[in-house]
Amino acid sequence: MAKVRACLQALQFTENLGFRRIFVEGDALTVIRKMKSTKEDKSVIGMVIRASKDKVETFEEIEFCYIPWEVNAAAHGLAQEGKWFESAKYWIEDAPLRVEELAQRTDDYCN
Repeated sequence: MAKVRACLQALQFTENLGFRRIFVEGDALTVIRKMKSTKEDKSVIGMVIRASKDKVETFEEIEFCYIPWEVNAAAHGLAQEGKWFESAKYWIEDAPLRVEELAQRTDDYCN
């Protein structure tokens, strides 16, 4: 449930910032598959998937890509950095250097 909620929160955040074209990477294969599917989701996470898909409609262009956990080190680096904060933090331009270095490793995975 946490991964699908994180997806919805990311979509809401990017929409609020005015982004119209986005690329969503994630290591939760189930969430990525459900977001790409045109079928109605009746699973436990179905309501959050539906809300996420409603957000998808607000973008001009959006792509979802599965990145295996082993490759998605940047997300885990962000999670490690985030543990030190009491409230949610968003890095819009410059992420912590360690996380930027990890993100470079996934650049070609979905392309």
